[in-house]
Amino acid sequence: MPLSKFKNVSFDKSSNYEFHQLVESDALIKTFTFLSTIMKNLFDEYIYFIFAGGNPKIEPDSLYIHSNKKKVLLYISEESGIIPYNISQYYHAIFKAYLKTDTIDWNNIFNFPLCCVKNVPALSVLPMID
Repeated sequence: MPLSKFKNVSFDKSSNYEFHQLVESDALIKTFTFLSTIMKNLFDEYIYFIFAGGNPKIEPDSLYIHSNKKKVLLYISEESGIIPYNISQYYHAIFKAYLKTDTIDWNNIFNFPLCCVKNVPALSVLPMID
């Protein structure tokens, strides 16, 4: 199922990777499918951006996109744990992976759990030896 299924979800152009290269791509599509199901019409009141930024010095391109909809950023692939205070004013909400703390003294930055990766092989169960 491609990301293009969602008219209000896009992959940020400044990302370090292509969407199909992400090990989280399948889980992200499932996340948006679930959100659109439970939020119903409210889902369309937001515009979602996925930013796979491996370098904290690179800003998301979606920073400069103006919209009447509330902008939500899913910030993944940046593993240093920085809290993106400097861009928070441009988004209604930021969900960031690899934050070093569960409590952030900011009203629109939230911890985003790591997604399950695709192509994880199913292995047979090995018996435990006492």
